Amino acid sequence: MQAESALAMAMSDEGLSFRHRASVAGQTADFWVSGNRGFSLAVLCTDKGRAGADAMRRRGIMTYELTDRALAEGPRKCARAIVEILNGRE
Repeated sequence: MQAESALAMAMSDEGLSFRHRASVAGQTADFWVSGNRGFSLAVLCTDKGRAGADAMRRRGIMTYELTDRALAEGPRKCARAIVEILNGRE
């Protein structure tokens, strides 16, 4: 998916560490993203990824669901939002 590729590039540009299509709590997250303060979260940006969000949350996994509207505003903006969640405002 083009949006996933663009988001991956934007997250790399923001210095985030991530795995694409990672298994999280028995579900497949679009991205498993780690911050520099020891926190990680599942980033869900596709319908298939979002389908497992409830199961992840029930297992205590922090999730961040990106809607099509958020992705349309630009992957860089989404990546910066993820940085703020994981690392705080720096």
